[in-house]
Amino acid sequence: HNLPGMQESGFFGRIRELWRIERALTVQGTRRFSVTGFGGQGKTYLALEAGYWLLRTGLFQRVCFISFAGFQGIDPKGVTISTLAIVLDESLLDADAAEQALKRIPTLLILDNLESLADGDGLSELLTAATRWSEAGNTRVLLTSRQPDFNHPDYPTAGSFRHQCQALKGLREQDALDWFGELMRLPPEPKFGMPQRSALINLFQQVDFHPLSIGLLAQQLKERRPAELGERLEALLEEQPADREDRSLLASLELSIERLPERCREWLPRLGVFAGGGLEKLVQGVTEIEEADWQELRRHLLRSGLMREKRVLESDEMIFLRFHPTLTPALWQKLGKEELVALTDRYSQFYQQLADAMREQDETNPYAPRAIVLYELPNLLRAVYVTLQAGGTKVYVAVSYTHLTL
Repeated sequence: HNLPGMQESGFFGRIRELWRIERALTVQGTRRFSVTGFGGQGKTYLALEAGYWLLRTGLFQRVCFISFAGFQGIDPKGVTISTLAIVLDESLLDADAAEQALKRIPTLLILDNLESLADGDGLSELLTAATRWSEAGNTRVLLTSRQPDFNHPDYPTAGSFRHQCQALKGLREQDALDWFGELMRLPPEPKFGMPQRSALINLFQQVDFHPLSIGLLAQQLKERRPAELGERLEALLEEQPADREDRSLLASLELSIERLPERCREWLPRLGVFAGGGLEKLVQGVTEIEEADWQELRRHLLRSGLMREKRVLESDEMIFLRFHPTLTPALWQKLGKEELVALTDRYSQFYQQLADAMREQDETNPYAPRAIVLYELPNLLRAVYVTLQAGGTKVYVAVSYTHLTL
């Protein structure tokens, strides 16, 4: 499989949904199963847990995971076929070859974050191909999307066993408490101990037991009391439009941001140019934040849960910083026009240099540059579009070469 690792706090609160997926694929003859719900409900983690679990039970021999979060390409079907070729360890020239391979090798194909494809023609083409693949031998397809309906005849929202849907909502009360307890075990230690059950329930009700919001609140509750936090959260919720589905998440995010030191809040919007994260050296270069200031911002972002870090290669000091999924879209809106122009120009230049360097290194030592590109591909592709919009072409050639090599 090519499944990414699970979060340190573990899998909580979707056991019934996991059971429903397994029952659908094993008993009810379901070939395609969609998990829907707005951002932060745990769609991806449910899909990952299903992949790990169904692989352990022997239902599938392979699990292929493709995330389209932040996808900016024009051929999602081609990306899927390329990834399948890697996981199945076969040469797949087209959708027909993929279908034949999937007939021989029982595979769970997970297509994640399909809402990113909603504005283009690639989604319909991908779904049509996925229908064929889901009918190949014992292969099945699991999809996640914020969209409740794909508007595709092979993916009805009701009245069919061939395709079933599961809309995720907030966690159940006890599941939320259990997950919160696990989050509180992670460092740092809470200042005030474990809050009372009733106080937690009242707080979680304010965000409709939304998992990602609870994760942000857990970080806050390590340094603040529930009563204080609940009062401020209520005020922030009132500032959000009542009809916004993600109002609780935006309010929870703002809670975390406003607790940062004022100096850090001034630097923070510069991160909005990145596609969800970036190599630390590139982040520093693009944002032009001085070393001492960066270390202060870095420390506060990690402590608040707004950023996580991961070593790209175990034998190397290169660090990839992954921002909270709602952080950079929110910060993008806070950038002034002049600052945005300067940032995107530096962003384009730095990623052009990265693409050139990866292309050169690929000829002699392909392992390291390709590992880097796997992390940085969303930014590399965004750099393509930023540069093309500005009338440039060189970065397009460099990144395309790197992408094709990958």
